[in-house]
Amino acid sequence: MKESDSKSLPMDLLDKLWEKATKIEGLDPAVFRKDPCGAIISRTHFRQPAAMFAWDLDHIFPVSRGGDDREENLRPMHLLNIEAKGDSYPIYHSAVTMDLTSNKPFEQEYAVRKETQQLLAQIYPEASSK
Repeated sequence: MKESDSKSLPMDLLDKLWEKATKIEGLDPAVFRKDPCGAIISRTHFRQPAAMFAWDLDHIFPVSRGGDDREENLRPMHLLNIEAKGDSYPIYHSAVTMDLTSNKPFEQEYAVRKETQQLLAQIYPEASSK
């Protein structure tokens, strides 16, 4: 999302999107979660690029390819993983993942879940696999 969008983002929507991230056993889920690549993100580090657990909202189906800001197309993701993902869909790469209580560099290939791909193909015809 663009920086200007965050200022108008309703807190209840941000809370709802935070819930999409995976809980980490032994850590407070109100503060810490994992992104789709397994990287730790912190609720208090939203859009704080210098923070270790910085995150933002990833457009699962990229805006550059026809995606938009609807809730179904957004998920929390570590900033470094958003950068590594770029405009890739449905296959993308990570930059970091969890290493016990921190993050470590880790490049791996991931795929958007089939259920999510099917949902997004209904919303964005451009997202359907050909």
